[in-house]
Amino acid sequence: MTHEEKYQAIYDKLPEEVVSNIRYSILNNIDWWNNIEKKYDSAKEALVSGYEKDKNLNIIPLKVWDNIALHLSVNRYAGFEMSLAEKVCLSKFIARLIIKDYELS
Repeated sequence: MTHEEKYQAIYDKLPEEVVSNIRYSILNNIDWWNNIEKKYDSAKEALVSGYEKDKNLNIIPLKVWDNIALHLSVNRYAGFEMSLAEKVCLSKFIARLIIKDYELS
């Protein structure tokens, strides 16, 4: 199973309400960071621009991703105890879905 397949499988198990909350948390935390850095017009622009520069979204500081991941309650859906690193990876996976949605609109 590839890295992408692992997080797609976990994502597929998440209820829509949980996904909505995670998407909100991602955008809210990136917006908070962006308000400090003042690099982009919006959180979505920060995500898209960050993705264009680095497909792993490392342009956004790890402390932002850690903050998002610390608040994820997804273990019961994943079926195992996810580490902070795995939750960061799941957050980045969902962020890439937000980017795809943004690019399609």
